[in-house]
Amino acid sequence: STEEVKIHLRYSLKYLLALAIPFVFGSAILAEPVLRLFSTAGIAGEGYLIVPLVALSALFWGIYVVVMHILVLVKKMRILALIWGISALVNLGLNIAIVPRVGILGAAITTLIAYGVALGLTTYYSFKVVMRSIASGAMSAALWAIAPEGTLATILTIVAGLAIYGALLLLLKGFKKEEFRFFKELFQRP
Repeated sequence: STEEVKIHLRYSLKYLLALAIPFVFGSAILAEPVLRLFSTAGIAGEGYLIVPLVALSALFWGIYVVVMHILVLVKKMRILALIWGISALVNLGLNIAIVPRVGILGAAITTLIAYGVALGLTTYYSFKVVMRSIASGAMSAALWAIAPEGTLATILTIVAGLAIYGALLLLLKGFKKEEFRFFKELFQRP
């Protein structure tokens, strides 16, 4: 039914954002210490700027995947093809102009812009929604204030960030009882 489709789309977007937004903010703040854990100081010193751009690009892609289903359901595949054609041209043009001057950081920026164009156009044609996340902002402020040094401190900061985010979502009633029931039933289906 139409109502069931609306519920699935709303919950898909809501829970994607519930997981992805704190990941983007957390990766922006913790990119350098996490890269230091898994790579060299040189890579961490230069690569930490790329991680949040890639994470934000992935967030844009994830939101696009949920939102574009609205256009798929109403059989507007030509619009989706046009959107990706425009996004590809934007990405190609910006890559030619920026990557030779800025390097890999420029590639991350142009990819973010291209995904932003795809998401923006898809959202425009599908529906108009502005999402805000108070919990992500609070979690980010806490991560910023903690500024971990070392392996254990970084791991504990990640755990603390998840706990802060989850607690604030519960306090702000970011999830309703029927949503918990919905997901419980979804995972109980054969």
